[in-house]
Amino acid sequence: MTDSKKPSFLARKTRIFGASNALLILMAACFLLPFALRGARNAMDNMQNDVQNWLPSDYPETEDLHWFGKHFLGEQFVLVTWDGCTEADPSFQMLIEKLKNEILFANTDELPPIDEKLSPQEQVVVQRARAYRAELIRARELADELGLYLLDNFNQNFAGLNERWLKGNDNLSYYITPDGSLYQSLVGDDLVAKAKTFFRRSVLKDNSVEAKFIDQFGASFVAAGENNDFYDDPRKLTARYFTSIRSGPDVIEELAGEDGVLKPRGKNLSEADRTRVAELIAFNRLTGTLFAPANPAGFTWTEKALGDFLGKEIISGFPENWVVKLSEFRSKVVVEQYAGDESLLIAATPSERAALWYQWFDEIDVTPPARQTCIIATLSDLGEANLKRILGRGIQGQPRGTLVALAAESDVIPPPRPSMAPWAQEVKLEGRVLRLGGPPVDNAAIDEEGQITLGRLVGISLLLGIVLAYLTFRSMKVTFMVFFVGGSSAIMSMAIVGYSGGIVDSILLSMPTLVYVLGISGAVHIVNYYRDAVHEHGEEGASERALSYGWWPCTIASVTTALGLFSLYISNLTPIKNFGLYSGLGVLATLVLLFTYLPAALKLWVPQFKKSKDSSNTQIDNPNDSWLTRFWVATGNLVMGHYKVVLGIGFLLLSFSVWGLTRVETSVQLLKLFDDEAKIIRDYEWLEENFGKLTPMEMVVQVKPQAILPSREQRLAIPPKNIAERNLQKYQLTMLERLELVRHIQKAVEEVFGDAGQQVIGQGMSATTFAPELPRASARTTRSTTNSLLEQNLQRLQDEDYLAYEASTGDELWRISLRLGALNDVNYGGFIDSLKKVVEPIEQAYALRNYLLHEFETDRGAGSDVYNQENVFFDQNKVLILGANPTSSIIPEATGDADQEVAAVDHVTLFARVINDLLLVKGLNNHPRHPNQLWWLDPNDEQTAKMLTDMSDEDLQKRFAGYEYVICLRDHAVFDKLKYAKFSKKFIDLTGFEQNGVAAVLGGGQTVTHATSNFDMVYTGVVPIVYKAQTELLSSLINSIGLAFVMIAVVMVLLLRNGRLAWNNFTNIRGGMVSMIPNVFPVILVFGLMGHMGVALDIGSMMTASVAMGVAVDDTVHFLTWFRKGLNNGLDRKGALRLSYERCAAAMTQTTLIGGLGLSIFALSSFTPTQRFGVLMLTLLAAALIGDLIFLPAILSSPLGKYFSANKIVKKNNRNGSVAVEGIGEASSGATVEGTNVGGPHGHLKSDSELDRILRHDKGHKL
Repeated sequence: MTDSKKPSFLARKTRIFGASNALLILMAACFLLPFALRGARNAMDNMQNDVQNWLPSDYPETEDLHWFGKHFLGEQFVLVTWDGCTEADPSFQMLIEKLKNEILFANTDELPPIDEKLSPQEQVVVQRARAYRAELIRARELADELGLYLLDNFNQNFAGLNERWLKGNDNLSYYITPDGSLYQSLVGDDLVAKAKTFFRRSVLKDNSVEAKFIDQFGASFVAAGENNDFYDDPRKLTARYFTSIRSGPDVIEELAGEDGVLKPRGKNLSEADRTRVAELIAFNRLTGTLFAPANPAGFTWTEKALGDFLGKEIISGFPENWVVKLSEFRSKVVVEQYAGDESLLIAATPSERAALWYQWFDEIDVTPPARQTCIIATLSDLGEANLKRILGRGIQGQPRGTLVALAAESDVIPPPRPSMAPWAQEVKLEGRVLRLGGPPVDNAAIDEEGQITLGRLVGISLLLGIVLAYLTFRSMKVTFMVFFVGGSSAIMSMAIVGYSGGIVDSILLSMPTLVYVLGISGAVHIVNYYRDAVHEHGEEGASERALSYGWWPCTIASVTTALGLFSLYISNLTPIKNFGLYSGLGVLATLVLLFTYLPAALKLWVPQFKKSKDSSNTQIDNPNDSWLTRFWVATGNLVMGHYKVVLGIGFLLLSFSVWGLTRVETSVQLLKLFDDEAKIIRDYEWLEENFGKLTPMEMVVQVKPQAILPSREQRLAIPPKNIAERNLQKYQLTMLERLELVRHIQKAVEEVFGDAGQQVIGQGMSATTFAPELPRASARTTRSTTNSLLEQNLQRLQDEDYLAYEASTGDELWRISLRLGALNDVNYGGFIDSLKKVVEPIEQAYALRNYLLHEFETDRGAGSDVYNQENVFFDQNKVLILGANPTSSIIPEATGDADQEVAAVDHVTLFARVINDLLLVKGLNNHPRHPNQLWWLDPNDEQTAKMLTDMSDEDLQKRFAGYEYVICLRDHAVFDKLKYAKFSKKFIDLTGFEQNGVAAVLGGGQTVTHATSNFDMVYTGVVPIVYKAQTELLSSLINSIGLAFVMIAVVMVLLLRNGRLAWNNFTNIRGGMVSMIPNVFPVILVFGLMGHMGVALDIGSMMTASVAMGVAVDDTVHFLTWFRKGLNNGLDRKGALRLSYERCAAAMTQTTLIGGLGLSIFALSSFTPTQRFGVLMLTLLAAALIGDLIFLPAILSSPLGKYFSANKIVKKNNRNGSVAVEGIGEASSGATVEGTNVGGPHGHLKSDSELDRILRHDKGHKL
């Protein structure tokens, strides 16, 4: 047999059963596919979405959050409530009991002891109860280890044993039999195992299941005629996901019940009155956190408002004349408390409304209705790692989460299972609907939205791929092949994640569809090459020829797209980093299928493409037989004839868009990740309207060991070793003073940002929430008693999770938990900065306090070696402070609710308020009329200013001589500081401390000892993480676009060199850089216009820029290749441009439609980043097409086009485009032309000697 008759590679037989290479390749693909499916399944099972993990672990914000998590449980809470959730609601009590059965039990050593006074029979009952509890603990511990959770229907009697089934870690299956025996199923969960099981059950009628015995539970507690408890209630054999369950009534009982810390002491009140007073204080402290406000915001106190809020049943219990009494009550309140202004009553804060609420019910002598409350469930580490097992709604056949299932059992309406239909809408439920909030709910919702997006869009993606493939080739065989390539590519991309141990998040769920669409696009190219090869030479060897034509352009297309994706890896946001890495790898992996499976499939399942009747004919068909080609040729003629106008408009648009880029804003607010109709949005809307704000922001006050005064018990056990230690204790803070530090910070923050201020936050919680009422600063006896009570309750404050200790440093950590509005459009960055500005004057006040106390000791003490008893309280020291009034509002009236970007706080006034209290605590009570105030002279008070102006020097000297220290906080026109310093015993000028700090002002550039606050602040929680992610988003966008530009530019510089590769002809820098203009055109245009329109960039938007640049460069290379080929064959620029339009404009439009329409299905997603990704990808690809077919030809028609010509150009007369095409066809078979290595789809070949063949390889792209 001659060489020409040898079978092609794919047709060649092998020694393996005589199978052809094509068959072996298909067998290998089919063999490996289940492994890819398994890897993809593993990836989906490892799906996690945790906002806390968005940033690298070495970022300060992440480190702070992890540090916080080591000391507090704060971020792991779930708030559970519903309309009508009150203490009187049976569902509330039922759900509390069910949830308490789910918390972590104590170990067996902590079981209740047996009372020896019990009778033998009673002791037997107690012993049995102890043994049963120990059995429960043993079962739960095993369940924790195996990760067991319930299925919705138990799959009862699946194996014919009347057994009930559970699921565990690694998707393993378990079942429990009626005797309490637990078994693990040994049947696999892969497709092959499921097929075997189906065959055995349906054909062989064998229902048995191979299983391994694990353990038996409850057998010794089954009486005659009874069932095993663990079989009857398999929930007793499930993992425990909660560490604590608390509710509003529980905390009220702790604070106001028997021995409650809020009960008034030493007052002539009955026990009932003491309880009532304590309850009112507790309700006020817990409103917005554990209790809803007593009545809604904007409550008008009218008959209609009261009737609408309470309902007819409660109103029916009111006295007959209640309407008249309500009117009288309202009028009285408006006059006495709001100066006759009814609008102030309607705008009252929640605490003010609550006080009036209870006054009103006292007025009519009716017991107030139970307040709307909630349940706070704190998750264990196991629960936090398995959120869908707690909060899941049962997506795609998965069981409902434990919390949702228990709520349904308690007669609360659970959220409906989401439909996977692409057109589905969230079902809106009213009434007793379960409402959930908290950080775990946010993460679980992101998980679910990602799964919903994948489930709803997979069908559309498949259908779109099939339709596009069939419309292109009119062949079901080819349609299946193309579909297989796209689907397998998507599976391979997820398998890479699974086998590499990667974590799937909702952003990464966009990857399979992206790879699927790009895989179909590549397969369409290869099949077109195959069809043209069949048309030219027949079926024999067509697969190999198609591969030889297509490997280079497909490789270039995939590499440039992958480079755009890989550029996202430099992002510091983990979801974007993972998306870029795995999507890039998935795109490159697609090449394996394109170069192996697809040619082999085309060889074995030959499509019905017909060979040309005259295979020797090198003439091409008339390219103008496509309406799309005719459209683009006409457009090209217009562009070439008016290229200056097009360039002017193009560069004007670019300039305008570049300006818009400077106005781009970013947004990473969690709830903006969801569609407006998403369940989590509706829940948060309801919760914020009816309950309170929920987004956590944590502040931690780190009190240094040197500032902590040991407790009285500790001082007695370990007395000071020397005089220096005794003197040091004078400056240290008692337990009460440290708690007051927390109160100073929390009170100031809530005053500025709370309901009476900017309304950014709700009421916070801290140790002060669970502490007794704190006494005034000058009440020494009461303060001593309160401090002793606090020291005795130290462990209780720690148990409340608002006090902890840093073992390594000895720092005392006081947690202040704030709650921001989740739906408010809060600038997190501005809020954090403003928060720090509010805390700063408090830190400075403590620094001045420490400095002054040491100064007092130095001035009045007997030296460091002598203990001065007088300075335990610094009663003999009198201080006059100039420049502020501690009783003034810290929010200046001139600014009020000022711009949130800068805290609307009077720095000096807040400083004055705090230092006033701190000095009063140490005994500096020197104001004759106000025991809670030192002497202050505020020049903003007209009377004070007039007094200072009118006072003679003698009067000033006499007045100032009575003070040990005169401190000036700020300048004023009436102040004569030189005179004041002259007349004072010791004058301290602190002017400018708010900008420079206390230590710097006191020292005048020199080091000042003791002028430190002795505490630090840590700001952490979800808010700083989201803010940092928001700032990183913009920098990541810039960096990734820059990297993608550089990498793709390098490729273009190498590909667009003039002539053959040689040591002195390696690059074409000018041509390569000019070619990047149309590549960056869509990114600059679209993102610049978004900046002008005020559309904020989110994670989905950020991902599109680099991806679009990588995809768009393929069309640029395609167009430039035909342009250069035309020039190399003697055409002028106009002729070469017309040739480019005729040869590739239709193909470029087709690939844009495939990619754009394929990715646009993301626009149907209810997950906003995915939705934005789909819309922007379609927009960017359309803009890229305009850039390549309008802007690029205008550039090539201009003088810049000379950078793309070859070294040797064959001089020919100018001719029109159609003649040029014919000339190329005639001359190319015999002429030798300088070669080029430029690549791209359908004509990016390595040798121009094959131009005649190339010109026939685009017919398949005509529309």
